[in-house]
Amino acid sequence: MGKNKSDSILKLGIILFVITAIAVALLSYVNEITKEPIARQKEIATQKALNNVLPGDGEFELLDSDLSNEDIIGKIYKSDNGYVFIVYPKGYGGEIELFVGIDNNSKVSGIEITSHTETPGLGANATNQEFKDQYKDKSAENIIEVKKGATTKDEPEISALTGATITSRAITKGVNSATGYYSKILKEGKK
Repeated sequence: MGKNKSDSILKLGIILFVITAIAVALLSYVNEITKEPIARQKEIATQKALNNVLPGDGEFELLDSDLSNEDIIGKIYKSDNGYVFIVYPKGYGGEIELFVGIDNNSKVSGIEITSHTETPGLGANATNQEFKDQYKDKSAENIIEVKKGATTKDEPEISALTGATITSRAITKGVNSATGYYSKILKEGKK
């Protein structure tokens, strides 16, 4: 009776191994097939975000910058109209992928949130145009602050999202990191 039980366990183990091997092979195959289309879609989304935050001719050059001391700046693109920074501040729900455009007049030309895990109905409202427009035309030379109920467009402050102050501060930190690095580029005469 012991031999039948061990034979049965061995048979089940072999069956489980075969099923696992087939599943791994299928997943590998699907991954290989979808790798290029996913990369193309990501590139299309990146181009769209670049053009949304810095309108113009659409020609962007990825800069080879030393960002080793910059904790949340991922990439910097340059065009004839200014710069676009991709920054990754930490929000309430995790990392936010944020594009920040700065035009040649040292003004924030726009922001675009391309990825986030913020709370639906609260922090996720940061993707609403009304919230994003608060950053538009802010000077890249001033530190932007989050204030509850801020209404003055000329002052370096934005109004926090209701119930999502952490998200509002994270996005503002991302914008301030981009504008701070932009100001550093200008001071070093690398514009």
